[in-house]
Amino acid sequence: MSVKKFFSVIGRRAAFDYTHRRRIQRFDTGTEFTYSESCPPGIRTTAGPVAACLEPAMLETEVKFQLTDPEVIRRRLIRAGAVSKGNTFELNYRYDDADNRLLAAQHLLRLRRDHRNRLTFKQPHPSGGGQFKTHDELEIEVSDFDTTHQILKALGFHRAQIYEKHRETFDMGTTEICLDHLPYGHFAEIEGTPEAIPTVAERLGLEWHRRIL
Repeated sequence: MSVKKFFSVIGRRAAFDYTHRRRIQRFDTGTEFTYSESCPPGIRTTAGPVAACLEPAMLETEVKFQLTDPEVIRRRLIRAGAVSKGNTFELNYRYDDADNRLLAAQHLLRLRRDHRNRLTFKQPHPSGGGQFKTHDELEIEVSDFDTTHQILKALGFHRAQIYEKHRETFDMGTTEICLDHLPYGHFAEIEGTPEAIPTVAERLGLEWHRRIL
């Protein structure tokens, strides 16, 4: 699978403010490339062997808990002042290459459809320190879910997993809490800062040692 093809096809994006350099590892060869600081307006490209137009990676820090009684957690959220942003239904496709190298490297390439269509790539970030699930995340919104799936297939990726999810999302200050219902169980996902996440978990009565990383 050619990573150059992958980034050149799905990596193009409208202009964004990108004022620093960032290095990421190419997952086909293990080599690195660097984003360029001086790209022309409207198109951002890399300054190395791979031509790409990507928005800067977002650092995602989260933990998950499996729930035995999600309604209890929902009531605690409301009492704690969390604000529901509504419910969504998600269809998710997880992709990998022929040798399943993404999964082996703990990388995630996912196409998601809820009220939007989004293509996401995640790779582990060492800042979690074993306490949190921490990733560098690159994400773009795509206009056509099925066509994006066909593009990924043409680039050599296969659909390794399909999963559906009912999700209700809450805001509590700067922390986002998602209550997820999947065919195999109920889960709470808490995303925020390393300082805030344990505090929110405690307020919800979730036992920290039972978190899922």
